Amino acid sequence: MSLIKKTCKLTGRAFEVSELEQELRKKFNAPLPDVHPYERMRELLSWRNIFTLYNHVCDLCKKPTLCYFNPETPFPKYCRGCWYGDGWELPQRDIDFNRPFFEQLKDLVDITPQVAISVSEPMENSDFNNAATSLKNCYMCFNVGYCEDTYYLVTGMHNKNVVDAYGVGNSEIVYDCTGCDRLYNVFYSEQTINCRDSLFLYDCQDCADCFMSSGLRHKRYVWRNEQLSEKEYSKRLYALYALNLGSYEAVQSLREEFKQLKQSYKLPALWGSKNENSSGNFLAACNNVEDSYMMDSVENAVNCYDLLDTIKDCLDVCAFGYGLELCYQSSSAGLNCYNIRHTFLGIEKSTNLEYCYQCRTVSDAFGCVGARKKQYCILNKMYSKEEYAQLHEKLIAHMKETGEYGQFFPQSLNPFGYNETVAQLNMPLTQKEATQHGFAWHEKKIPSFPPEKIYTPSDNIKEIRWEDVEGKVIICEESKRPFNIIKQEFEFYKKHSIPLPRLHPEVRLQHRLPRAELYNLHETTCETCGTRLSTTVDSSVLCKECYFKRLR
Repeated sequence: MSLIKKTCKLTGRAFEVSELEQELRKKFNAPLPDVHPYERMRELLSWRNIFTLYNHVCDLCKKPTLCYFNPETPFPKYCRGCWYGDGWELPQRDIDFNRPFFEQLKDLVDITPQVAISVSEPMENSDFNNAATSLKNCYMCFNVGYCEDTYYLVTGMHNKNVVDAYGVGNSEIVYDCTGCDRLYNVFYSEQTINCRDSLFLYDCQDCADCFMSSGLRHKRYVWRNEQLSEKEYSKRLYALYALNLGSYEAVQSLREEFKQLKQSYKLPALWGSKNENSSGNFLAACNNVEDSYMMDSVENAVNCYDLLDTIKDCLDVCAFGYGLELCYQSSSAGLNCYNIRHTFLGIEKSTNLEYCYQCRTVSDAFGCVGARKKQYCILNKMYSKEEYAQLHEKLIAHMKETGEYGQFFPQSLNPFGYNETVAQLNMPLTQKEATQHGFAWHEKKIPSFPPEKIYTPSDNIKEIRWEDVEGKVIICEESKRPFNIIKQEFEFYKKHSIPLPRLHPEVRLQHRLPRAELYNLHETTCETCGTRLSTTVDSSVLCKECYFKRLR
C-alpha cells in the first residue's frame, strides 16, 4: 500500500493519505478524504466549547446555573441535577424517508434538553468551571480534574495551588506555566518536568533552584545557564527579589528576556517521550500515531487531538477521549466507548453509535440526542433488534442518496459560534473569515462599568490591598474586556509577590497556548546533522540524537 496524494477541495493545499490512514478508513468503511487534515481538525474543534460561559436559568427548575451554550440556542438547557433526573421525557421522532436526515436530526436537537454545564461530581465550592471533575475550591478551570485551590487552569490533572496555567499536571504552587508536570513552587516556566523552587525555566527536567535557564537536566543553582555555588545563587536571588518580582514593570522586563531565551533555543522536532513511529507534537507513550497533538498512551491514530489513556484505532477525533477504540470523526468524543462514528458531545460508556449527540450508556443507536441507557434507537425511538437492523440499513442507503452519509454534522447543527470554541484558540479567524468558512459567530457583549468600579492596578503588588480590588474590575489592555480578581487569587498573588494581571484571562490563554507548534506538520531536516524529520515547528529543529547531545 502506497501513499495517496490528494488536493484539499476547500483550500487547494496538497496532502497525502498515509498507509495507516488508509487502513483505518477500511476499518470504518470510510471513503478517502477530500479535505486537508488541518481543515478537518478545524471543523472538529469548532464543535468544542469549554471556556465560553453564560449565566442562565435552568429551563426546568428555574434555578440559576452557568451554561456553555449561548442564549440564542433553541433547545432547553437544564442544570445538571435536572438533566440527570426523571422530571422530563426524552423526545423522539419517526424516520421520514422523504426528507434529508440532517433536517430531521436538527428538528430533534432543537427540542431535546441539553445539560447546561459539563462537570462530574464531586465538585466542592467549585461552581465556575466546565469540562471538569473532582474539584475543590477551584475557579474558572476547564478540561481539568482532581484539583484543589486552583484558578484559571486549562487542561491539567492532580494539582493544588496552580494559577493561570495551561497543560500542567501533578503540581503544587505554580503560576504562569505551560506544558509542565510535577512542579513545586515554580513560576513563569514552559515544557519543564520535575522541578522545584525555580523561575523562568524552558525545557528543564529534574532541577531545583534555577533561574532563567533552558535545556537543563539534573541541575541546581543555575542562573541564566551559568552554574553557581549555593551561596552565589542565594545572593543573586535575594537581589532579584529586592528588585522586586512584585513589580509589573520588572516582571515584564523578565518576560521579554525569557522570550528571547526561547527564541534562541533550538527545539526538538517533537516534544514527547516513549513514542514509536509517531508524528505531531506533545506526545507521550504513543505508537503508530500520525499528525496528532496532546496525546498520551495512544495506538494507531491519525489526525487526533487531546486523547489519553488506552486509545486505539482513532481517526479524525477531537478531545477528551479516555478509553476509546474504533472512533471516527468525533468531537468531544467521551469516555470508554467502542465503535463510535460521527458523534458529538460527551458520549460515555457507549458502543456502536453513529450520528449521536450527547448520549450516555447507549448502544446500537443512530441519530440519537440526549439518550441515556438505551439500545436499538433511531432518532431516540426504540425498536426491536430486528427492526433496528432493517431500518439502520435503509437509513444509511437513504443518506447515501442524499449525499449525507459519511459527512460530519453540518454547521447548522453546531450550537457554538466559532469564536466560542477551542477552534478560535488554536486556529484563529476573523469574523469575516469564519463566516466565509460557513461558521457561526456569537460575540459577547462587553459590559460597561462606571469609573468608580474600574480599578487601575499599581505597579507593585505590595502597594495593593484587597480593599482596593474588591468589587471592582480591571480593563484588559488588549481586548478592553473587564475582568475581576477573586479574593483567593489575590491572596496567592500577594503571598508569592506576583503583580496583578493586566490582561483578560482569555487573552492570557491565547498568549500561553503553543499554537505555533501545533497542526502544521511538514517535512524538514535536522539543523545539525541533516536527518530528514517531520515537525510542526516553523523554525529550525534538531533530531532526537542532536537534541540530547545539546542538553546540559
